[in-house]
Formats: sequence, structure tokens, C-alpha cells
Amino acid sequence: MTDSNNGSAIPSVLGQFRALDLTNEKGHLCGKILGDLGVDVVKIEPPGGDPARRLGPFYGGEPHPEKSLPWWAFNTSKRSITLDLAGQAGRQTFLELVRGSDFVIESFMPGHMASIGLGYEKLREINPGMIMVSVSGFGQDGPYSTFRAPDIVCMAMGGNMNLTGDPDRPPLRPSVPQAYAHAGSDAAAAALLALWHRERTGWGQHVDVSAQECIAWQCFHNYVTRDFQGINLSRSGAYYQVPDVGRIPHIFPCKDGLVFLVVAIGEMGRVTRTLVEWMAEEGKATDDLLNMDWVTNGVGVMFPGETMEQIMARIRKFEPFLLSKTKNELYEQATRRGFLLAPVNSVRDICEDPHLEIREFWRVLKHRELDSEIKYPGAPCIAPETPYELRRRPPLIGEHNADVPGLLARPKVSLSRQHTGDSTVKEAFGGLKVVDFSRWVVGPRTARYFGDHGATVVKIESPTPGGGRVNAPYKDGIIAVNRSTWFSLYNVNRYGMTLDLSKPDSTGIVRRLIRWADVFIEAFRPGVTERMGLDYNSVKDINPRLIYASTSMMGQTGPRRHYGGFGYQAAAIAGFDDLTGWPDRPPSGVFFAYTDNIAPPFLVASIITALLRRERSGEGQYIDQSQNECAIQYLVPALIEHMSGGADQTRNGNRDANYAPHGAYRCLGNDRWCVIAVTSDEEWQNFGRAVGGLSWIQSPRWATQQARKESEDELDRLVETWTMQYTPETVMVVLQAAGVPAGLVETAEDMHRDPQLKYRNHFLMYDHPVIGPHAVDALPFRFTDTPARQYLPDPCLGEHNAFVCTEILGMPDEEFARLLGNGTFGAT
Repeated sequence: MTDSNNGSAIPSVLGQFRALDLTNEKGHLCGKILGDLGVDVVKIEPPGGDPARRLGPFYGGEPHPEKSLPWWAFNTSKRSITLDLAGQAGRQTFLELVRGSDFVIESFMPGHMASIGLGYEKLREINPGMIMVSVSGFGQDGPYSTFRAPDIVCMAMGGNMNLTGDPDRPPLRPSVPQAYAHAGSDAAAAALLALWHRERTGWGQHVDVSAQECIAWQCFHNYVTRDFQGINLSRSGAYYQVPDVGRIPHIFPCKDGLVFLVVAIGEMGRVTRTLVEWMAEEGKATDDLLNMDWVTNGVGVMFPGETMEQIMARIRKFEPFLLSKTKNELYEQATRRGFLLAPVNSVRDICEDPHLEIREFWRVLKHRELDSEIKYPGAPCIAPETPYELRRRPPLIGEHNADVPGLLARPKVSLSRQHTGDSTVKEAFGGLKVVDFSRWVVGPRTARYFGDHGATVVKIESPTPGGGRVNAPYKDGIIAVNRSTWFSLYNVNRYGMTLDLSKPDSTGIVRRLIRWADVFIEAFRPGVTERMGLDYNSVKDINPRLIYASTSMMGQTGPRRHYGGFGYQAAAIAGFDDLTGWPDRPPSGVFFAYTDNIAPPFLVASIITALLRRERSGEGQYIDQSQNECAIQYLVPALIEHMSGGADQTRNGNRDANYAPHGAYRCLGNDRWCVIAVTSDEEWQNFGRAVGGLSWIQSPRWATQQARKESEDELDRLVETWTMQYTPETVMVVLQAAGVPAGLVETAEDMHRDPQLKYRNHFLMYDHPVIGPHAVDALPFRFTDTPARQYLPDPCLGEHNAFVCTEILGMPDEEFARLLGNGTFGAT
């Protein structure tokens, strides 16, 4: 645990840039990330402070705008000034600040900034180099752009809630709001992408981030399963749904809590066998478990042709052993032996995790106004030359008003201090070279941010297929290496080559790619690249300008560094599973490998910052990303509540600490739902006018938020008596027209029809030589000047071996033929 200073910022390559942060809770994280990376972030609040300061829980249990824990969570590393943008004087001061600033971040309802004379076009006239970042529920235009969109509406209409929760109860969201955490981190990555472009051209642009599209990424294969199998996936609780078989449990009780365990067969069966071997050492393994062939003929979690009864009979044989061990005992052995088990951690477990302590993850900030020290989560990535660092505690309202004269004195951002001022450059990363030496999700999706915006990306794979290539759904249901539509989601816009790393020439080719590359991304367990002679210390002299990024589950150091798993396990370790479910039941957990889509934007921001430093210093660097430590960033409000002596938050269905009614309500149709979130007494009055004629609504007992919270169970039943009379689409449209947040809980089929997703062209069509035309999610932000491009479908296995070697690396044909002949590329 490290004591961070308060206001004496660690020097950063981004320290020369300034951001004006106008956001409410929907955009706070964007400014925090930029500030933690070194940007001078000035939070501009209305007189009396950001309304989000009035959201609880509060430090010491005392409601006060200077003690809001959710506000503290995402406003470190910022200064605060107050301006009344509704008045002419406040707007004029803001425009003067824009002249000398590099970013404006805002999260108002689309159209609001323009309505008060501060729209993008106006700001660009004043400062052509300014980058404006807008965070909203559905994007800046389109049929749903003006929908009211608190967290639960975005989670529902992004498709995630339909996949989360128990099938006999309403769809769920995690009990710590997530939608705008995803939007904020993607907004920060997009802002730095736009900055990279501006450093090349001198020109700023408008960045438009949609929280709905951010959540669509959390649905993984939901959309393509509907495309290729005609199946609408739905919630299955703490189980894995096997089509035509049933629900297979993943969360099990142990001696002192719960663990997440995958009893895998087939490619992953070898790791299950290590668990059986441990059971055998203690005399607890049955003969049939010992004698089972876990590897040869299995697929995923079953043998072909098995019944649900056979699968469950096998799984039950693990349960007595799990009950005889503590979470920590099982976690220790999973780390050492490599089987797919993780503790279902609570908020308290995370805060007391010795691995995080040893990695010095926590930071202490002095709140002198309270005569207190508060412990906060620290960096999502470790990059010594361009660190994420909590540079000051969250500011008090208008704490830095005295700084305004100095802020106004900053010189206007000048195009002349940039490079060419060439506005014709349309690919932000055109000319950048990236090697993707990873598989599954985190590394490949990280590479997509670069490949989608013009970088040349080369993906290295083993000729023995694995990773996302073995994940369903498959084209025509045929299991084959070039037929996985899952793989397509993360691997478009890159060239693909295979290397058999057991062959002596293979590492030489990787080294040649390292010499060629600007960025190298690897996702092996710590120690693997070192054994191959391809770790950063072994290759940095080959290319001193290289940005080398390692992404792993637990980071490169600490007692859990060798822990191996996937986003399923990470979601349990990072606390998401425990925070998702009903208070009267064990957790249902989040959908699928939830944390896999949290890590990429943090890594992208770290890589771009390192590239910006390299442009000035000529030096590359190493980045260590812990996917677990990235995931924890989205739970900061709950963590600092515990750290500051408050309650330990746990799962609470769809309830919200501040709002009522707030939930998913059954509608007309089979398993059809609409979410409703009344966030103010004014919206409750709007709700009453919209539904009309219901006598109970007029009762004084429902007139205030406090009163509605006190009888929430009864209120939910009454609301559902109304919603059940209508389709969810009708409920949504009627309430949104009345100014009440509401949203359809979208299935994959609904997402196919969603007019907002169609308007934003979220599902991009690629034509693959084997799969044929198919949809792939677009990244969740849009740029006015450097739109993402579609270059290449995901590569077939080894498709570009010749191109990469002869065209990119300049290898003579004779050498390529020799390597082809000696099996360096495998038998692809």
C-alpha cells in the first residue's frame, strides 16, 4: 500500500494537456483515467456542485455533497472550479478556457451543449485542435439518442440483462452500476486515440461514445449465436447452458464460502485432470474420475451424446471434496496446479487480498478536510515511464476557483505547435505496426482498437488451433478452425500467421517481427515468454522503441502471478459474481467471461500514452496489465465504502440505493421484460401522468423517493400490474415520451431489430472465405474525422504466412520455402 501525494503530480508526458470535465456520473471515469495518466483535468461544476455529489452512500453515513463515496470513486486526479454555464458570464469564461484546452468531456443529454451555445461546431471554431468527448446512453443522434438512460436502461437495451440472472426471476444487472464505467473507460481510450491523430495532423475532432454499444460487447457470442444457430440465448443463473442438454452448475459451496469451478472436458480437460490428481493424493477421487479420459473425445463441458443426468452425476463427485476445503486452500492449489477454479470473492475479500497488497495496488489519499486517510484502488496497468497514478484526492466544490486566472492565461492551443496540420489523414493509426501474440479476448480486442483505425496488425497463432478458434458458434454447426464466428468478433482487421514454437526457426521470426513492430502484445502466463527468450528484457535491444505490453490474469508479480484462467474466473475473483443476484439466494453471477471486455480499453490507453512518450523520447517501454486489477476499477464505489468503514455491499437484485421504482418488470408476452428507473420525484409525477387512471399512484405514500424506498416490494408489485398489460416496447415508448427512464430488455433478436444499433451501424458485415457474410460488433465510439475502417475479415489459420514473411518482413522466397518445408509454420 502506497501513500500518494495530494497535488504534487508525478511528471507525465500527458502533463502538457488539459481537459475540461463537464460530466455527471455518466462520464466521471473518463476524466479520472485521463487525470490518473497525467492530463490536467479541470472539473467544471455548477454553483453548489455536481448533482452527482448528492448520490449516496456517504462517508460516515452523513449525506453531504463533499462526502459522496460514488463521487469520490471516479474523481481523483482532478481540480474543481465552479461556473454557471446557464449564464452568459459563465459561458464566456468557459469559451476562454476552451481556447487553451485540449479536451472537453461532457455527458449531457445529446443536444444540450448546442442548445446553450457550446456545441462542438462552436467550440471547434474557437479551437480547431480541441477534442470533444461526449458520453451518452445511445450516442449523439439516432432514434433513441434522447432516451433517458440511467445504468439499468443501458444494461437492458445493450442485451446484457437478458443473459444475466435466474430463469425463474427477472433479468438482472450487477448491484454496482456498470454501464457508464464501460463507457467512461472506452471514452478515455478514444480520447487518446484522437489525441494521437491530432499530434500527427494538428486537428481535433468529436468523439461520440454510446453506453448501449459498450454493453453490447458484454454479450460476447449472443448476437452471432442468433445469426448462425437461430438461438436466442437467455439467462441461466450460475450455470452454463448447453443447448439440447441443460444447465450445468459453475458455482459451488466450499467449507467457508463459494467457488467458481469449470469441470472441463476436451481441450481444457487436462486442467480438470490436475484437480482429480489432487483429490487422488488425498484419497478423495473415485475410480471413475481417475480412469476417465478427460481430453480425447470431449467438447467443452460434456462428452457428445451424454445426458444431463450423466453430466450431473460426474459433477456431484467433486462436491464433497470442495466442501472439505476453504476458498483459500482451493485457490492456492488452483494457482499451483492450474485447474479452473476461483473464489467467489466479496468486497471484503478483495480489500484484504494479500496479492494486491504485495503488488502495492492500494493507494492512500489524505482527505485533510476530514482529517482522514482513505484507501483507493490504484493503477490498472503498471507502466513505470507513463504511470497511472492517483495524483490528488477528489476535489472539494470549487476548491480551485483561485486557479482560474492561471487557467485563462494558458496560451491558445496552436496548430503550429503540431506537426503537418494535414487534415487529409483519415486513419488515426495509419503506419503503426502491431504484433498480436495473444488469443481469446483481451489481447485480440486490444489490437482491434489499432487495426480498426488503420494500424497494420499481425496475429501470431499456433498451427494447433486453440483460443477463440475453438469457441462456438460455428458456421453450419461444423466444428473447424476457420468456422468459429466467436473468433471473428475479436480478430478482424489483421493478418494471420502460424508458428510452431517448438521449431528452432520460429522464435527468430518472432524476433524479426519485434524489430519491425511499434507495439507487441502478449498474453501468456508470466514466465512463458522468458522461457522462449521473447520476454521484454530479452528483446528490448532488438527494438529499443518497442512498446511491449503483457496482459495476464493477475499481473507479472505477486504470489498469484501464475494463476491461469479466463474471464469467468476473473469475474468471480474481482467480485462481480458475488455482486450479481438476489439477496435471498446464492449469487447468479455475471454473464460469461465478463471482465474480458473491461481490460482492453485500459491497456489501449496505456499503450497510446507510451507511444506519445516515445515520440518525444525515442524510448520504448514495458507495460504489465493485470486483468483483475483493471476489473476492480469498475467496483471502486463499493470498495472505498468498505475501506472507509461503511457497509459491505453485496447483491441486491435490481434495487438501487438512491432510486425507486427501479427494476425489471414483466410485460405482455413470453419472458418479456421492461426496465423502469424513476430517479426523481419529478419523474415519478411523469410516471403517474403516463400510466393515467391508476388510483394507487396518487397516494401520498409514494410521493417521495424516501417513501417509495420504504415500501419497495409493494411498489414493484403494483408497477408490474400495469406493465403486464402491455408489450415491453409499448411500456418503453410511453414512459420515455413522458420523460421516465425505461428500456426493453433486449434479446439477440431484439438487437437485430434495434433501430438505434442499425442507425449507428453497430453490427458491421464482413465477408469471410469460409463463414461467408457475418456480423461483427463495431467499437462503441464514433469519430467525426477518423472513422473506423473495415480492412480484412478475421484470418483463416495461417492464411497470411507468405504475405507476412515475404512482404512485411522482406524474406527472400527461398528462405520462406525452406521454413515452409521444415515445418516452422506447422501443417496448416
